[in-house]
Amino acid sequence: MKTMIKTYPVISTIALICLLLGLLTSFYGDAMYDLLAFHSKPVYGWQYVSGTLMHGSKGAPVWFLWVHLILNGLMILPFGGLLERKRGSRQVLIVFVTATVLSSIVFHFLTRGQDIQATGISAVGYAFVTGGIMLLPNVWKELSRTVKWFYLFLIFLSSLMLLPVITGWISTLLHLSGIASYLGVSILSHYLKKNRLSHPLIDHDIKIYRHSRDSLECLIFICKTEPFLKHLSDFKGNMLQWKQINRMEQ
Repeated sequence: MKTMIKTYPVISTIALICLLLGLLTSFYGDAMYDLLAFHSKPVYGWQYVSGTLMHGSKGAPVWFLWVHLILNGLMILPFGGLLERKRGSRQVLIVFVTATVLSSIVFHFLTRGQDIQATGISAVGYAFVTGGIMLLPNVWKELSRTVKWFYLFLIFLSSLMLLPVITGWISTLLHLSGIASYLGVSILSHYLKKNRLSHPLIDHDIKIYRHSRDSLECLIFICKTEPFLKHLSDFKGNMLQWKQINRMEQ
């Protein structure tokens, strides 16, 4: 458990919070939804984002909460874990925050004028799925056959859950907002990295480094040649003779 938290701190924290809130919601039910779910007419400021970590639905049976949580977990853990291992915790956290904020904006835009509650981390899940799919070609050879089939099954399942016939248009658009979140973060990250590496000062420093490295390699090569070593030996001999003469004169 400690190793998992250390290796995947962001994904582990998200999963543990969702699990804890799932347990609390199983016992306290509607009160938890009234307090933490997305609200189209929010009473508290945190209700703009807290619904991301909640699951189930007000008035629905408890088993629906856990099915909802497990299905989202099948996106968050395998794909989010892969993303955090290959791209780092910082990018995963940025993607999580971006997907949470964008999905909240989309939800409130689609439900304006209505009185609706909603929950779920599926928008973040689709952001992680998108990132994971983009990474899979780089790690495909490292995976066992079983893991490969598992990822293919999860991709197929995620594709099905994008269909409005299954989840409804609001859910589909929220899922698409998650995909857009990852693509946006990825494109911006790539642009900033490219722009940073092409800065004139950095280019100048790289040229100086390369010139210094080449000069040093040349100097090392010269120092290793036989004529140089002979001259160095003669120089040491002359220095010893000079020291002896200097001592005799004193």
